[in-house]
Amino acid sequence: SKWEKYAESDASFNPENEINLATFDMVMMSTLGISPQAQENSSHEFLYHIDKAFEIAMARIFNPLLHSNLVCSLIGLRARQKAHVKVLKDVAQNTLNQIRERLKRNSDKGVVENNGTKDIPNLNIESSFKSFAELMMESADYNKSDDELLISQIITIIGAGQDTTKSQNMVTLILLAIHQDVQDKVLEELDHVLGSDPTYCPTYEDLCKLEYLDMVIKESLRLYPAAPIIGRHIDEDFDLGNGIILPEGVTALISIYAVHRDPKYYDNPNQFDPNRWTPDLVAQRPPNCFMPFSTGPRNCIGGKYAMMQMKTVLSTILRQYRILPAKECSRMEDIAFDWKITIKLNENCKIRLEKRR
Repeated sequence: SKWEKYAESDASFNPENEINLATFDMVMMSTLGISPQAQENSSHEFLYHIDKAFEIAMARIFNPLLHSNLVCSLIGLRARQKAHVKVLKDVAQNTLNQIRERLKRNSDKGVVENNGTKDIPNLNIESSFKSFAELMMESADYNKSDDELLISQIITIIGAGQDTTKSQNMVTLILLAIHQDVQDKVLEELDHVLGSDPTYCPTYEDLCKLEYLDMVIKESLRLYPAAPIIGRHIDEDFDLGNGIILPEGVTALISIYAVHRDPKYYDNPNQFDPNRWTPDLVAQRPPNCFMPFSTGPRNCIGGKYAMMQMKTVLSTILRQYRILPAKECSRMEDIAFDWKITIKLNENCKIRLEKRR
């Protein structure tokens, strides 16, 4: 594998592409019940079009000139975005049709399947669980007219879930490379809970036992939240105190990044310290001083899934490799990123690998 070659050569590399492909495989399996095998086929059309669609969406958010639909239409940007989204919808619709046909066959036979081969061309992947799409379509009040809404939700989940967890997995690996003492504790816990076989597939119960890794991920989320800023539309005048009022109709931007580094809530806020997340210390802080998945009725629906996904990816990597710092990124000060909808780590955010077993 590529990672084995990196370990053998002691070369520094940016793991973004490899982690992105692995994350895409996982989120596609969870939402649609299929695996595009992107780690073997990085040119998969769904991955290409979802990246392009979100790239255009981000350009429109951050460039005031592109806020106008008329401007975007005149320069062809709206047409390009619609073309990318159409491909995504077509792939999702085809998958829903396949699921619907299989559910009908099972119903005709009086069979309820908990697993089985997903009848998707060129994939033939077996899943031992039901995907998000399948669970929704099995509900008694679901009908074909709901497909459009379900497809919209699926595309949102895949796009948002892939990009955010990719960035968080990357920055956590870099933090572990810089803090070898913390990595030692993580490796000790992994060996104790999951055993010495690096190919063992952890269960949900196994992942829940990885308490120290959970603390490490939370500290990574505190320092480098994947979505550093969120927006909220103000429905009615809101008094912030000190004579400051947010008027109805405006959009307020909240910096999660700033809240997470507020010395009022965290001692030495710029320091990486997973021990902040012991139960007794967590109980001493107000809950909303930590909101990597936002908070309230509009919070991220994938928070728990993201934590399990990150534990799965990180535990899989760390059971095989020790993460070492690269000369380009050997200190906290070297971790650089661009502020987008999600953080985009600089290309110099690299690591090295050492084979464990």
